[in-house]
Amino acid sequence: MELQDQINKLKAEIAKLKAKLNGGDVTFGKITCKSWRVVDKSNKTRICATTAEKGNAGVYWKDKEGKHRIKAQTHNTGSVFLPTIDVKKKK
Repeated sequence: MELQDQINKLKAEIAKLKAKLNGGDVTFGKITCKSWRVVDKSNKTRICATTAEKGNAGVYWKDKEGKHRIKAQTHNTGSVFLPTIDVKKKK
């Protein structure tokens, strides 16, 4: 393959990646990380998931003020924690 053909192919691949990063549908295989977060338009964390070296893991849903509303956790001891936090009504 000639150098210009390689450059054109690379440019096409870069264009595809830019399209995916700017609102396209991206599919990943396995991703290894300690935590991830989903943020809203105000950059506030709304959903987060974490893992710890000792085997604990959890997923947390937060309201728009950043307060936990639902937690789902598993512990290295085998126990599970799944509380829901009710929103207090304004008077």
